[in-house]
Amino acid sequence: MEHYLSLGKCIQQQQQPNWSELPSCLLSEIMDRLNIIDDYVRFSAVCVSWRTVFIQESLSNKKKHCAFLPFLLIPPRPEQDDEEENNNYNYYKNNKNIKIIRWNRKPEPLCLLRGLYSVAREKVYNFQVQLPNNKYCRGSSFGWLLTIQNISEYDSKDYRYIVQLQNPFNNNIIDLPSIDNIIDNDGDDTPPKLFLYIHKAVLSSDPLLTPNNYMVMAIMSCFSKLAFFKHGTKAWVPIQWEDEEWSYFDDLIYFNKTQQFYAVINNTGAVVAIDFNTGGIGGQSDISTPKLTQIAPPTEKYGFSRKRYIVETSSGDLLQVIKETEYNESRLATTYQFEVFKLDPVGVKWIQIHDIGDTSLFLGDNSSISRCVSGFPGCKPNSIYYINDSNINHQTGWRYGCEETGIYNLNDVTVQQHYPTAYRKIFPAPIWLEPTLQR
Repeated sequence: MEHYLSLGKCIQQQQQPNWSELPSCLLSEIMDRLNIIDDYVRFSAVCVSWRTVFIQESLSNKKKHCAFLPFLLIPPRPEQDDEEENNNYNYYKNNKNIKIIRWNRKPEPLCLLRGLYSVAREKVYNFQVQLPNNKYCRGSSFGWLLTIQNISEYDSKDYRYIVQLQNPFNNNIIDLPSIDNIIDNDGDDTPPKLFLYIHKAVLSSDPLLTPNNYMVMAIMSCFSKLAFFKHGTKAWVPIQWEDEEWSYFDDLIYFNKTQQFYAVINNTGAVVAIDFNTGGIGGQSDISTPKLTQIAPPTEKYGFSRKRYIVETSSGDLLQVIKETEYNESRLATTYQFEVFKLDPVGVKWIQIHDIGDTSLFLGDNSSISRCVSGFPGCKPNSIYYINDSNINHQTGWRYGCEETGIYNLNDVTVQQHYPTAYRKIFPAPIWLEPTLQR
């Protein structure tokens, strides 16, 4: 109380207060009202006492991830000119006489750094991420990236990978087991192995907060099947299912409300829960045989041509987002429409919605993110921020063209760019990344 009175007295007497003497409880209240990551950095730089409170709050269970908008992890190099860009492509015509652009998958000069772009501030931060461009990001959740690095000989079709988790904000790296056992189980009669074998991966929790109890769930292989890794084990485990229709999954998330992984089937839109609380010997849970249970029915729209995402909102609702794309004569994909459906848990049916209020969705190769953006000037509500990776051939690594990025406004059904054109032709593709306070 004495500190509050002295502060009030200084203000009344128009004296400069000693900000370093503010009580920690008041500083905690101030910190709880910050939203933009820049403000946290400035807060911690005021003085030693403010920095101490910042560290204490960062290590507590308060604002870890949910308060922040995601950054876009981008390659730092500027766009190449047309002549240099054209030298990286082969042009040929297929059997339908359609001109195809094929990216030459030859070794590129190794670039060790990437940058962070803020869509709200529309600027690239002076923060360099130590991540070489021969590591491909196949997932992003809780501030961690799942990367794969092809270690096969050049132009080999027998791909082998190094798989890691990396936190760009504290440079922590966790080596994950080889996925060779999953690759070898594909069999000899399957199509050629994928250059980007892991389609997408998500975490159940932050390994910094739960170092002995986290899982990684991934969609893998040309069959888009599920496999998982649990900390403390030594190998990835493929998930078996009874219904062959369930073999092609399009997206997955960790649903915090039920503490289960959810995955959506590509051609139908049905959603299944992966339950690890199945009975084992002596009543013990057997994580090696999780049970898949359909918890949401198919949508009215079917087909493999659509890209599906599932998202958990801040209120615990389950959304399914369907992205519609069209291809031009060069097979370059352009997004022209999004449709959003909300699961009615009582009627167990999908209801199409056209307004998500103050919420924005961030979709791509990351674990899909939902944010209330009323406290973030510069971020558009009722909108979908997306990255389109449809122009990358996951089987060969060939690249058809630019990465498409945009903001889809559900209110007026318009699309605008959110990412500087100068970066759009750079590979690997950008990915959304949640900032964290942990050091």
